[in-house]
Amino acid sequence: MKKTLIALTLSSALLFACSGGNNPSGSEEDYAFSWVTPTGAPTLAFYDQGENENWVSASNPAEIVVPSFAANSYDAIVFDGVSGLNLMTANAKAANYKLARWINNLGFYLVSTSHTKEDVASWDASWTIDAFVKTGNASRCLLNLAADSWNWGDVTSQTTFETGLDAVVGNIATGGYDFYVVADPAYTNLKTKMGDKLHLIYDLQEEWGKAHDGSCIPSAALFVNKTKYAEHKLAYDKFLAETDERLANLVDDPQKAQDGLLTYVTSEPSHCVNGNITKFGISATIAVRLADYQATNTFGFLKKDAVGDVKAVADKFQAGFSGASFSADLFLTD
Repeated sequence: MKKTLIALTLSSALLFACSGGNNPSGSEEDYAFSWVTPTGAPTLAFYDQGENENWVSASNPAEIVVPSFAANSYDAIVFDGVSGLNLMTANAKAANYKLARWINNLGFYLVSTSHTKEDVASWDASWTIDAFVKTGNASRCLLNLAADSWNWGDVTSQTTFETGLDAVVGNIATGGYDFYVVADPAYTNLKTKMGDKLHLIYDLQEEWGKAHDGSCIPSAALFVNKTKYAEHKLAYDKFLAETDERLANLVDDPQKAQDGLLTYVTSEPSHCVNGNITKFGISATIAVRLADYQATNTFGFLKKDAVGDVKAVADKFQAGFSGASFSADLFLTD
């Protein structure tokens, strides 16, 4: 039964991945849809696509995902939504994409292995912070909250900004910083492993909401290539519909997501290295308990009908930085 399930899953994935080039018929089955994502929580929105060779994931999004906007080569890109919008606003070469979906409102956390929350009533100028992606929402919110809510002042010079979350997680193991900014599911995995040795200083989502009238920190979004969308709308409609279904399952029926992820893991030993599912950037510990975590939507996934206006989400967050609203041209209306 297990082999049959794996075979069926692989057959479905490979049919979609290896369908070949464009076909004059224009049917969605004939188009090899390609997309790129960072590793981590956003990859769970593609829990049954592990075998799809047209999906590229990267643990260093600043070096691989970000340049993909200007390169204009992928059909879709998953990235920090507001960062992507800012990038497209500032760089005309990157502006051939539209934000089509919000994927999740991820948990962001300021943690420490050497300090507790009681230690940080005031900022010590000798302290250091390790964060990831300077232009990303987690880092921007950290600096905003430190200055305006925690009375720490400007801590930019005490903060190191890594190119991706994996680097921060690696540094927690070796020490060297007073504080670290991490995101789920890495935080959940670290807390499971380290227990009381990992101290939660601030839940950034919670702190941002208190400071900004209940606003959330939006995280991953799905951007689609507007030129290719016009040329291959059937393929895009299929991709978006399947993504919507997976997001709904992550919220309403997470066992399906767990089963899909574990089918990929068990289909080939090389998919899991040192307890980590490399393409997803998710630990095996998270994978085997995904349904439990998602019973309360721990990783903040968003069903399509939970987001009434994708533009309004970005604009409300921008207002927290006194930023201007984004152009309507940057959003897909479907």
